[in-house]
Amino acid sequence: MRPARASGLAMYTIQFTFSKSDAIQAQPVMQTVQTAKPLLSPCIGVCEMRPDGLCGGCLRTLDEIAGWSALSDAAREQLMQHDLPARE
Repeated sequence: MRPARASGLAMYTIQFTFSKSDAIQAQPVMQTVQTAKPLLSPCIGVCEMRPDGLCGGCLRTLDEIAGWSALSDAAREQLMQHDLPARE
């Protein structure tokens, strides 16, 4: 089994209130921080497609790589635990 990496994305939302007299001096009144759940991936940064159509680093097909972020956690787990190791 190859090592997996997780990547995350942080999103920040700041709400401002304005009045006509202090529009230029507006201060944030609330800050919400949301951190996206890390996406488990078999990618090890060795991205080179082999003649058999599999990536030399993670052993995924181009279709699997392109659709990875749209897969459910269960589908990703299935590929990483069962399908990809069988390709080694």
